[in-house]
Amino acid sequence: MMDKVTKIEVTFYGRLAKVFQKGKREVNLRNAPNIRVLMDVLCPSYEDREKIFKKDSTLRPEIIILRNGRNISLLNGLDTELNPGDSVAIFPPTQGG
Repeated sequence: MMDKVTKIEVTFYGRLAKVFQKGKREVNLRNAPNIRVLMDVLCPSYEDREKIFKKDSTLRPEIIILRNGRNISLLNGLDTELNPGDSVAIFPPTQGG
């Protein structure tokens, strides 16, 4: 049986575009992907993970992740499922001014 491949478009905003050295990236995921799996692919090193996650592996509260324009905190959080063609936007902390 062949693995199902899901192609996801990820856009990084603000300082995260510099951190991940890309503004936009296409990621291919296999087998029932969700935001958690996507973040594991995007953040393979400890240094990358600490920019997105707290020490207990939960998402930093100041990081906003949208799937198709909807905040994952209003869906299933890191367990939000991804489907082929979905777009994910990741926003850093914002500062007022």
